[in-house]
Amino acid sequence: MLSSADTNATDKSSVVSKPDERAWKRVTFLRHGESEANVSHLKGIRRRDPRLRDCFLTRRGVEQARAVGIHAQVEPELVVASPLTRALATTLLLGFDCPIVVHAGIRELGSSVPENEPRSLQELRRDRRLTCFPRFGDIDFVLLGPNWPRGGDGIESFEGWLKARPETTVWVVAHCNVIFHLLNGQVDRVPNCYPLPCVLNGVGFQLIDAALDPDASAADFTVEETSAAHKER
Repeated sequence: MLSSADTNATDKSSVVSKPDERAWKRVTFLRHGESEANVSHLKGIRRRDPRLRDCFLTRRGVEQARAVGIHAQVEPELVVASPLTRALATTLLLGFDCPIVVHAGIRELGSSVPENEPRSLQELRRDRRLTCFPRFGDIDFVLLGPNWPRGGDGIESFEGWLKARPETTVWVVAHCNVIFHLLNGQVDRVPNCYPLPCVLNGVGFQLIDAALDPDASAADFTVEETSAAHKER
């Protein structure tokens, strides 16, 4: 199982360069930007500290997410996000104008640490770090259901749900273990804010050539480059 602190590049030997031409959708997976929990050890904070419950991004994570959105070559028709705060913040920082749908099935897997404990919709709507984004009110939370954070669809439902959607160009903002699971071993690491473009066809998700240099990550975009690109956008 991958550690959420993994930040190295993907293994190029596992990348499928020629996906099935009968592809149904183009899907880009994106792990959230660097979170407070990712670097908590640097501040002497244990990962099980309750202060890290559903934590936010670091300043570096904010810059990572903004950089990815600015440098994206094509805006998607849909973004699907995890209901955890670090994924929601990353989604909003990308700056896309398309619809945003939250799916419970892509919340992080395999760990009960506080950072993976989701908050209720009421709590999210009281969080000024999220509500300060103009598009927060546009997020569609309907799939979470009335009892969230109890219940919600699991990851096993996600692929079929996405196949049934009408959009053909989709970004999925989620987590390390979720992406690793959905790509079924096609990568051995999932860095923060590293776009992983795929096709979704009859056999599932197939990874294609990465959009960024495989030895880099979104963090390599400097603040100056990001600011300049934002002014031109």
